[in-house]
Amino acid sequence: MVRRLVLLAMIVAVVGFTSYAEAKVLCVDAIGLLFVRDHCILLEKQLDPASVGLVGPAGPKGAQGAPGPQGPQGIQGPQGVPGATGAPGAPGVAGAAGPAGISRARFTGTGPQRFDPIDTPFLVQEQPVGPGSWVFVASVSGATSGIGKFDNDLESFFMECEMREANNNTFIGGGTVAGVLGNATLFGDEHVITFTGGMFVPDGGSNAVRIFCRNNHGDAFIDGSQLMTLQVGGFF
Repeated sequence: MVRRLVLLAMIVAVVGFTSYAEAKVLCVDAIGLLFVRDHCILLEKQLDPASVGLVGPAGPKGAQGAPGPQGPQGIQGPQGVPGATGAPGAPGVAGAAGPAGISRARFTGTGPQRFDPIDTPFLVQEQPVGPGSWVFVASVSGATSGIGKFDNDLESFFMECEMREANNNTFIGGGTVAGVLGNATLFGDEHVITFTGGMFVPDGGSNAVRIFCRNNHGDAFIDGSQLMTLQVGGFF
């Protein structure tokens, strides 16, 4: 019993004295003496400290250390392969319907005409229309005047043609030309007058477009007239 206590005291003393050493082992010889060596020599045995009660219980967990500095940013990796094409999106909402285009057209005309009173409007052509929006393109060809003075002097003349609504005589378009008139044996130079206009007729209503011409000399002539009447979806 005494020998065992002496052995334990020696172990404590040796271990305490050599606790600072690193990578050492505990050796015991044949008579029970202990040694701390790098490795045991002949006739010695390596002693497990736990077998003689030299290993205590585990201590409490230490506090977490401070985080280390952030490492350098790594190099950029290679570009990935393109992804698959996504599915088509849903169709959008249909837009509002646009205005109606030209729905119908009509051509009317007259042949040669003569009108004598000076500066008095002469009805050349009339075209009735019903409800809707209407566009007119009129052309009067061969507009001239005759019966000049009995001399060789030339004199000027003008002819004016215009488009009016029949219901209230409102002007909706027109044009004017000027020409030169010779003596009594000659007619003046001829011209073409082209002009346009538009009209809206409400539902249930009716109207007409009228073409009038006049000149400032009297004894006026035209080769004919043509009127193109177009019904459209509306005006803007």
